[in-house]
Amino acid sequence: MLRIDVMISELAGAVPGVLLAAVVSSSGVPLATSSWDLAPDSAENLAASGRNLLSVAWYATTRFDAGPPLFGIVEMEHATLVTAPITNDTCLAVLATPECVMGDLADHVAHTANRAREVLTPEVQAELHTR
Repeated sequence: MLRIDVMISELAGAVPGVLLAAVVSSSGVPLATSSWDLAPDSAENLAASGRNLLSVAWYATTRFDAGPPLFGIVEMEHATLVTAPITNDTCLAVLATPECVMGDLADHVAHTANRAREVLTPEVQAELHTR
């Protein structure tokens, strides 16, 4: 198991209410998830949603000269989607229940994205793309 898989699983296990977490490529493909036992469309839907949310955040930064995005957050009636950039080519996307404590989730997402940035080399990304 790659170290990035462990980080994503640790995030999902550390924060009550996390339903799914994934490292997502710039094309919206899930590279690593907290659970590979999910239906493929669940991981793909999270990946596409997370990547699109972060794309909106990047667009806003160019329009408002506000610096790079740190998080993208969408609160829905039955879930919350949080995304954070890892590298220029990847992001972290997390789906959580509405009962999840947002402060705890944001702290863990930021910490995991920072840790992932250190290990998500181009070689590791290439390996993840081949799975």
